[in-house]
Amino acid sequence: EMSWRDRHWFGIAVFRRAYRLLMEGGYVSKMLACSLRHGPLVAGKPRFWDVEKIAGGAIVYTTPPYVLEPLFEIGDDLIFEPEIEKKDVPQDVMDKMMKIPYCIQAYDPNGLALEQFNDHPATLYTVEAFSKATVGLEGYVGQRIALIRG
Repeated sequence: EMSWRDRHWFGIAVFRRAYRLLMEGGYVSKMLACSLRHGPLVAGKPRFWDVEKIAGGAIVYTTPPYVLEPLFEIGDDLIFEPEIEKKDVPQDVMDKMMKIPYCIQAYDPNGLALEQFNDHPATLYTVEAFSKATVGLEGYVGQRIALIRG
């Protein structure tokens, strides 16, 4: 069974792997970090690994209010040092996740055939989430404009 720890670390591993592939391939681009989650607690202190563990790269962070609030609570305790190149994902997490076909498809650059991509559950979920987020952003901007116009 996958734990929160497994899913969190594996998400970091997938992001770092994609980042390395782009850099090694010499592709001029920036990674977009979205769906950020706060956590975990480390020695009783809140951490924000989805920001901290990928810091130092050519990355654009998307940070809606629900992400910013816990980030602001960490404040000066946020560790923002280059960690994108680190190889500190626990091996037990990788061993467990690489037994799951869905995870292999996410992590292995050749895990999906091109014709599988558009119908893959992660692609469908991402399209749905981005569509909902766009509607939410449009509503938020509309409210802000209405406030300004009075």
